[in-house]
Amino acid sequence: MRGYEVLNNPFLNKGTGFTEVEREELGLVGLLPSHVQSIDEQANQAYAQYQTKQQTWKSGFTFHKF
Repeated sequence: MRGYEVLNNPFLNKGTGFTEVEREELGLVGLLPSHVQSIDEQANQAYAQYQTKQQTWKSGFTFHKF
């Protein structure tokens, strides 16, 4: 598998965790952001996004009448 086939496979896709060598070998150059992130960086980013969603949830919702 190469390119989009790898990215569309949830068991193989590491997102921005692919190293530069892996990106070249798997034909992923140009298909992902150029920055390689460690699993810790990815986890921290996901947790920060989760916290933002939680704050939005706690702030309440505005309902509109149509």
